[in-house]
Amino acid sequence: MGTVKSEQKKEQKKEGKEEHMKIKETPEQTAKQLVMEQEVNMQAEIKRKTAKEEYTNMQKEEIQQGFKMLEYFDELAKEGKFENYIEKSKKKPGEAKEEELDIAPMLSHPIGMAGWPDHDSTKLYPQEAHYLDQTYNKDGSPVKLLNPDHNVLTTLKETYQILMFYKGVGDEKSMKKAHMLAYLIHMVGDMHQPLHMITRCKSNGDICDNGGSEFFISGLTTTFRKADCLHELWDQAMLKFPNSRSVKEFAKEYTNAAKDLIKKLDKTMSEQQLAIDNLILHTKEMFEAGKHAYDEIEKDLNFATFLEENPIGTKRMKLNRTPPKPPNSYIENGHGNCDFFIMVAGRRLGHLLKNIYFANHPGEKRIIP
Repeated sequence: MGTVKSEQKKEQKKEGKEEHMKIKETPEQTAKQLVMEQEVNMQAEIKRKTAKEEYTNMQKEEIQQGFKMLEYFDELAKEGKFENYIEKSKKKPGEAKEEELDIAPMLSHPIGMAGWPDHDSTKLYPQEAHYLDQTYNKDGSPVKLLNPDHNVLTTLKETYQILMFYKGVGDEKSMKKAHMLAYLIHMVGDMHQPLHMITRCKSNGDICDNGGSEFFISGLTTTFRKADCLHELWDQAMLKFPNSRSVKEFAKEYTNAAKDLIKKLDKTMSEQQLAIDNLILHTKEMFEAGKHAYDEIEKDLNFATFLEENPIGTKRMKLNRTPPKPPNSYIENGHGNCDFFIMVAGRRLGHLLKNIYFANHPGEKRIIP
């Protein structure tokens, strides 16, 4: 028993000495720790600056590639090589594959890139990828989504992620990102066109008017534009905006129109309003806007009668008479709605592009919709 107590005392004395030594060494250890912490912080700062520089250089490279693509399109514009342009890309040494690329004149200017996906002969995405076909039935039947696999939301997500993370090189990377940028811009626009987010159907949802594409109206025309169905009328913002055939004039006119729209509707929008990752709320909003687009024109007596005689599913060749012309009140109200939708789409597109190209550094949180 005495031996055990003796051992315990020895251990206590030893621990006391060690504790005493620790106390004596604390100032020196603190100094060393401070030096080590400073060195670690300096190394971390160097790594952060290096990462930021690398990221900035990557941004510059991508922007330069973007300008390179625009210059490429400009060269095609000058040479008139827009239709059936053949690009030969070597897949293996000595082996070439020809891909037919329909390079439309609009791609010679960034503003025109927005319309290119509608003219893409390579069909990178199917036609249904431009819409979200949510059924609208007057009898109050439940809403169904007719294209869950390929729609405007799935396309937007994919193009966004490719622009964020695609790791190709050289011209192949430039071409890929140029195409995806065109599709991204286009899909944001499609999402803010009410009749891209709804389709008027009979109660079972099997017979629909394809988002107003088979809701026929008397042809409304301007110099270079025409709308003979409700979908086209909304696609072209009630034929309100410029319609020059010249690419340069087209770009100039739309730039001026955008400036006027900003002055007219420049409103502060919250991050939550801008964030396109909140897609469910947005689709509900645009679905309601689509219902309003249908309901308002059907209030017109001429259209109400015409639609009774030519129900959903009637093809143009089977119409029993010429469709009515939309009333002026519908066009005027539509102008205001289109202005608002375009303003919101522009703000949301800017928010996305800022997130893709101008995040402060690699560690900054990026939203993936």
